Amino acid sequence: MKKIDLKSFVAGVFVAILVMVSFTTAFAAQLTKQMEVTYKDITITIDGKIFVPTDANGKYVEPFVSGGSTYLPLRAVAEAVGYEVQWDGNTNTVKLTKDEPVPTYNPQEEEKEKERLYAIEQTEKATGEYNAAVKENTIRALNNFVSAWKNSPYAKDLVALAENRIKDLKNDGSVSAPLLNKPNSVTQAMVDEFLKNYPGHKDEEKVKNLLKGIEGDISSLIQSGDITVTVSGDTIDFTTVKITNNTKRDITVTIPIGAYFSAKSSSVQNMVVRSPKTVTVSAEGSTSVKVPTACMNIGKDIPGSSNSFSVSSLGTDSDLIKVMKLLEEKNASYAVIQAAVWIVTDNPSEYDLLNKLTYSDGSKVIKSADLAKAREIVAEALKKDDKKDDKKDDKKDGSIPKPYSDFPTVTDFASFCGAKLADISTISDETSTSVFFGYDVNSFNSVEILRYAEHLKSNGFAYIEEAYDMKFYIKGNVVVAIGYIDGYFYVMVNVPA
Repeated sequence: MKKIDLKSFVAGVFVAILVMVSFTTAFAAQLTKQMEVTYKDITITIDGKIFVPTDANGKYVEPFVSGGSTYLPLRAVAEAVGYEVQWDGNTNTVKLTKDEPVPTYNPQEEEKEKERLYAIEQTEKATGEYNAAVKENTIRALNNFVSAWKNSPYAKDLVALAENRIKDLKNDGSVSAPLLNKPNSVTQAMVDEFLKNYPGHKDEEKVKNLLKGIEGDISSLIQSGDITVTVSGDTIDFTTVKITNNTKRDITVTIPIGAYFSAKSSSVQNMVVRSPKTVTVSAEGSTSVKVPTACMNIGKDIPGSSNSFSVSSLGTDSDLIKVMKLLEEKNASYAVIQAAVWIVTDNPSEYDLLNKLTYSDGSKVIKSADLAKAREIVAEALKKDDKKDDKKDDKKDGSIPKPYSDFPTVTDFASFCGAKLADISTISDETSTSVFFGYDVNSFNSVEILRYAEHLKSNGFAYIEEAYDMKFYIKGNVVVAIGYIDGYFYVMVNVPA
């Protein structure tokens, strides 16, 4: 018995059958053909079940083999596998058609399927965008992801991960380190990029401030390497300072009173700034400025453009700084300032002070009135300092120390001035004794002499007058005179007999 699995065989068999039937039918009226057939008790199965083909009347139609081909009843087999068989007599055509089953419509199931597919689509989309934000590793990218997906049920876990990553990035110092560690290399574009990509970062303000102008005094900015300075001579009252900005930011440089320009040549005067100067130098640029200065070495050469200097500072507690500040406060003229500086630093004679500087017409730059004003300001500046020191000492032991008695002896005065006694002469008569002693102008400290004059006044001595280049002070019947005579500084004390 020969079995035929119709399901697998049907495609080929239908074609063969259709061709054979059509051919046979089309030419039946014209041709009669005899065939030798063999019945082999062929069994047909459909989906594993035996199928018995019958005709329209229910009569069994047995398959047969002829010429190597197996022949099956077309209508029975076609209808068995769901086809409808029709005969078109006009064209002698057998037509096989199959109606597809109409699917049962279930709106709820369809909606669930749509939701399932949408969830997959959204989850895949969210995952892709999250991975892209993490790869970029910026607060901006992660913020954008959170904003886009924070209300989506398909990305809750990813949003939580992104929010945690944002917190970590806001406190991540390695993000801002490339800018903060090399501030001089920072550009506006770099700052803008950081602020755009890392909003809310812990160093956000620091990065913003990187492009703010740098400010500082000339000495500190030189030390930090932010500026390079070259100083050259100009005139006795001005010095040229060229400042080069080594950073990518604007720098405001303050050249304060007391900034000290030390001459590189030992024969040239050192200079001190007599009026503060502020100059702004653009990023990576340079500028030159004339700075008001005064000479500190009366016996040396006036600097010229070929002379160079280094920058230093006198310190905030030096006597010169105190005097310079008071000169600035009193808006003193150049002549008064220069005289005061020389009084403090060089201890010159009155003759040198008055004759060192002259105009082209031969007239003196520093006049007697300028010198007197300079001495007054120096004494006032240092007197203020003495009072501060007295208050400090008063707090320590409850009393203001008085190193000298109301009547200062020759030994007291010499010790006070730290100078070498040059000459002593004593004149006595029936009413008084006058003691004269003098100092070589090169061996005493003129600032201390001025302090001594203030000491006299603070201990009850009243200023009387100035005569013969001597200043006279009196207390009771004791007279003290101090002044310069013939290159010597003299003091005369007249005491009753």
